[in-house]
Amino acid sequence: MKDPRVSKDFEYVPFCMACVLALILAMACLSKKNNHPDEFVHVRAAAYYHDHWIPPKVCASGTEHTYSSHGISRLNTHEIFYFFAGKFSRLLSFVSMDDEYLKCRLLNVLLFFVLLLFCITNLHYRILFLTILASPQIWYVFSYFNTDAFSMFVLLMISYQLLYKNSMLNNFLEGIGTQRSLFYGLIQGSLFSLLFFIKKNFFIFIIFLLLYFMLSLFKKDFSNPKMAVKRAFLIMLIAASIFGLRYSLDVYINGFNKSNKIYECQERLARKDLKPSTNLENKYFGVKLKNRGVTIKQMFGRYGWGEISFQSTFGVYGYMSIYPSKLYIQIVKMITALFSIYIMYFFLFKMGLEENILLLIVFVCSFVLVGLALWHSWTVDLQRQGRYFLPIFVMIGFLLFQAERHLNHKITNIFIIAMFLMSSYSFVFIGLSRIPK
Repeated sequence: MKDPRVSKDFEYVPFCMACVLALILAMACLSKKNNHPDEFVHVRAAAYYHDHWIPPKVCASGTEHTYSSHGISRLNTHEIFYFFAGKFSRLLSFVSMDDEYLKCRLLNVLLFFVLLLFCITNLHYRILFLTILASPQIWYVFSYFNTDAFSMFVLLMISYQLLYKNSMLNNFLEGIGTQRSLFYGLIQGSLFSLLFFIKKNFFIFIIFLLLYFMLSLFKKDFSNPKMAVKRAFLIMLIAASIFGLRYSLDVYINGFNKSNKIYECQERLARKDLKPSTNLENKYFGVKLKNRGVTIKQMFGRYGWGEISFQSTFGVYGYMSIYPSKLYIQIVKMITALFSIYIMYFFLFKMGLEENILLLIVFVCSFVLVGLALWHSWTVDLQRQGRYFLPIFVMIGFLLFQAERHLNHKITNIFIIAMFLMSSYSFVFIGLSRIPK
């Protein structure tokens, strides 16, 4: 039964999403080529699939230009979005659009447009988008070509299937429409298989989904739990089979020693101070900090890992070169802290055990994601980019969806609108105004 409050109290969300879409399109069209993080290697990887249908061998002749200064090519990953982008770009070539960067960017803009359509047509789904309105960094990844946007899109599509009671997934798990059960299972298995073909930092969502499903069983959300478990297992089996086919293709192309080939390719194509064989004292300063004797305390102090990571979660543009003012960051920190306290208060003191378990799941998964990002920066390569934390926004959306009947909608909307206005200011007056055009 749909709650009539949703259409009234959150009816502003599609309008805000439409405004965000306009800003994303403006950034995509106005910003100069390759003025966003690693965009050139993303675009070159997509361009490979103009005329190809399967991935190349590691370090294959003619693909050298797709390798970054680290000697890594996105063509050597399992991310499927480059294939989609390459075919989409080729399709746009038939309408006389020659700007490769813009063609790839428009695909990300199209993904956000699809999200807007879902937001317009489903009232309860708007609650999930409240956190999307809270950070311009989310908008930013949809405005230039990268795979973070596709990864967010996949998470939000799967979230829709989980949270909307009458979705294809929930109908399948409940045994509704049994004459179409095989079709439903194949569709959902294919959708969930995409979780294996997105950026690695988004893999935490797989763990989150498993825990969320177990919590749903504990809450007795399914009328027939045994059927739900069997069908969920079938979805996982289909998803794993699709990934298995992709992995088999990889073995066929590169053999079982792909990692060794990647290492050799790094030795050949990486910048000198980033080659694996280069002595530590001659390596780039941000590599293997733990081996250099840097402590965790110094990571937060001298290297500003926590501060810069937070800033780039709420609006840093270009090649990590366009930062907001200290005042802006202080205001965002204050609003974020107050909103977190507000949510924690309702979960801990106004809701029951089941809701608090969900809060714990979100907290643990978020902590693990941040911890892994810190560990990577400390032991491998210094990365202080908030886009690695974007899955947390989707998980917080689950909290808002779960707590919607308990939260004070007016207070919730005050926080969200305040963050939306701050985000809009950041995107327009910090990002758009200062990005090279």
